[in-house]
Amino acid sequence: MVWFVNFQKTEHLSVNDRGFSYGDGVFETMLFQNKEVRHSQLHQNRLRRSLQRLFFDAKSSLDLNGIWSFIHANAPSFGESVLVKLIVTRGEGGRGYLPPEHPQLNVLIYFGKPPCYANERVNGVKLGVSSIPTSINPSVAGLKHLNKLENVMAKRELASGFYDALMLDPKGYVAECIQSNIGWFKNNLLYMPSIVDSGVQGTMRSFILEEFDGVINVGCFTLDDLLRADEVFVCNSLMGISGVVSIENPRTLGCIGIETEISAFCRYYSIGENIKNVQSLLESKENHVCS
Repeated sequence: MVWFVNFQKTEHLSVNDRGFSYGDGVFETMLFQNKEVRHSQLHQNRLRRSLQRLFFDAKSSLDLNGIWSFIHANAPSFGESVLVKLIVTRGEGGRGYLPPEHPQLNVLIYFGKPPCYANERVNGVKLGVSSIPTSINPSVAGLKHLNKLENVMAKRELASGFYDALMLDPKGYVAECIQSNIGWFKNNLLYMPSIVDSGVQGTMRSFILEEFDGVINVGCFTLDDLLRADEVFVCNSLMGISGVVSIENPRTLGCIGIETEISAFCRYYSIGENIKNVQSLLESKENHVCS
């Protein structure tokens, strides 16, 4: 619907911005609903960590409270349910890769219409398997930075009819999906991939890890580990939590950068009580916040 750059309504940004040249920035994708950004504190915490990890805040005067105040003041103007995208770049300057000593950060905020995921939440989704691996880099693992070419490439090859696709890291471990985090239940125990080396620390993933009342196993898991699950789900900030009804790889896949080929297969799953309980936990928490 509309963009704001440094709190002014405009779609213009200098071509010298380091976000264009080097992907030197971070972003948050949020849902404004019921007069509030859903899981606002989790988004704020991740943004603050991202800025610290990239040394954005060391010598800048970025007003984080001002950003959130602006979002909460302006989002209602665009509807009861609004997609909010926040991008922070290091601005202009520096020499080549060397960033400026005193960066003038650029803040971009977009308000638009969110996609509807009601059907996916109720009926579940189909997942494929991507031939594009995630990168391994502990220095930026977990961050939602602007270097997302591997996700772009994976999305480009996603076949029609699939909501998302699994992405493995170069070692062959399950990392995440193209646009969501993944988790599963086996014998009523919750499993989620580690993001120490690769992947995004999604806000919905963080919510589940904080609120789930039960045993959680976070570690390095293979595709075979996942395929033996009893229930599988995906989650992100816009969709919430959705059960997976199938994981399919219709042809033998030679994943780029991964030595072993993945044979064709199709596994089906039901949306069982474990996933329904986690969905209910999310709904209960949100209703409590809004009441």
